[in-house]
Amino acid sequence: MKLVGAVMIKNEADIIEAFVRHNLALLDQLLVIDHQSSDATVAILSALRAEGLPVELMRDTAIAFRQGDRIGELARLAFHRYGADHVFALDADEFILAPSRALLEARLAGLRAGAHASLSWRNYVPEDAPPPAVHPFERIRLAATAEVEAMTKLVLGRDFVAQRQEISHGNHALLAQQDGQWLPQPPPPALADVALAHLPFRSIEQFVAKIVLAWFGNRLLQGPAARSSDTNWHWRDLFDRYLAGETPNWATMREHALRCYLLTPEPQAPSLPLDRARLVLDPIPLRHTLRHTPPDAVDPMRRLATWVEQLLDRQMQAPASTR
Repeated sequence: MKLVGAVMIKNEADIIEAFVRHNLALLDQLLVIDHQSSDATVAILSALRAEGLPVELMRDTAIAFRQGDRIGELARLAFHRYGADHVFALDADEFILAPSRALLEARLAGLRAGAHASLSWRNYVPEDAPPPAVHPFERIRLAATAEVEAMTKLVLGRDFVAQRQEISHGNHALLAQQDGQWLPQPPPPALADVALAHLPFRSIEQFVAKIVLAWFGNRLLQGPAARSSDTNWHWRDLFDRYLAGETPNWATMREHALRCYLLTPEPQAPSLPLDRARLVLDPIPLRHTLRHTPPDAVDPMRRLATWVEQLLDRQMQAPASTR
């Protein structure tokens, strides 16, 4: 059985090495599209490839972060060219949790041929004063749960190609064409004994850079609809709160993560109270060391400056009639 991961990334230098090393302990290959990273992300990936790790790196030069489209393209590439039996649609802050590769294969073998599956999110959030460490598993150690239905991410089977399906932005839902529209489908069944650790916020610097650039990218993707759309609503919320004067610290980062990824089951529904979240010290097992990740991997101002310059370059290069 061949298992391939597909991921689209942008400025993930603080976590990309951990992502690659951890997930390749369970997968055979990673297909990666980099979306104009301005930090050390590409250099780290190149170093990992030089070690011989099975990472295929591609580039996306479009200004908008069209994740659903690109992950769909990677999935079709994985099935057609690389002979994948299943494709895991991942983000760089997600880590497959399974006791062993043998158990993961056994759970997938129990599916109907070509069928999809889901992985339930297990959100991890920071303590008030995380230990100083480069590896994210040593810093972000609190597992968060609540009595709500967990969000899921996709594990694609060959039906994805046979039925000409697509993937939503965020890799949460399959899309099928009905009456000329791409509509989300019910989530596939979740794999038993397998989960997906999600570490959305790892440092104050990464938090600030993420909410600013993710919101700007979402505005480019959706246009005026970004202000009212359910898609990526949490970046809108985080950005507005940041501009309103909230000063990020570890406690507010934890609150944001809980509200956005755990306690708000539906985008338009009121968030559950924070005390509904249960926090348990449950660090992800650390089975590898990091060789290429710098301790100061995130510089929010440099990321923003690079992004704005890229945007201005495109604007100045565009024909006058399209400006």
